[in-house]
Amino acid sequence: MIQVFFYSSDGINIMVSNHILNDTIIETSINKVQEISKVFKEEMMLLQKAIEIEKEKGKAILQAKTKRLQELTQRSDELLHSLIEVENQRYTLIGELIAQYKDRLNSTNINLTNFLTVIKEIKNETKNKQNLWEKTIDDLLKNLKHFKESAESLKIEVETNQKLLIRTKNIVSDIIDKIEQKDKTYLNHKKNSISSNAILVNQSV
Repeated sequence: MIQVFFYSSDGINIMVSNHILNDTIIETSINKVQEISKVFKEEMMLLQKAIEIEKEKGKAILQAKTKRLQELTQRSDELLHSLIEVENQRYTLIGELIAQYKDRLNSTNINLTNFLTVIKEIKNETKNKQNLWEKTIDDLLKNLKHFKESAESLKIEVETNQKLLIRTKNIVSDIIDKIEQKDKTYLNHKKNSISSNAILVNQSV
């Protein structure tokens, strides 16, 4: 904050105005961080639901319940749509926060580096409001951690189900191949039997 001291009343007004403006910016920044934290929490909850669905899909694959798998896949697609909407909301909020501090950044790119730089800037500005800042940043870090853990868990569940589907497909293909082989053997045997009988019939004639 820039403090300018003048002995005139106008000078005092300028100083007070700068102080109020700075407090307003800080308050806006903290509110924005709180909003971002809430969005991370919402994303984490959606990811948890997606994880449960993927676990159910795994059971459906193992039990060969095609109809159940289709239902779960539809629910998964609906959740994915919700996740995309929330992610866009988070992206917008972080972009607005970065734009607010663009004069202190090398670029206005919406990425993790710029986001963390802005967080540090806000922390430096809120030293006289430590209690408010600590609660805000603690909530953000907690939600970020849970979000990351949920995203990793979902990734593992999806990859496991993909492997199960490939394995199931291979097993089914193998079974079909064996059935086809048996059918060919049976047909060849039957064909040979018919040919032998025909020869016998011809000889008898």
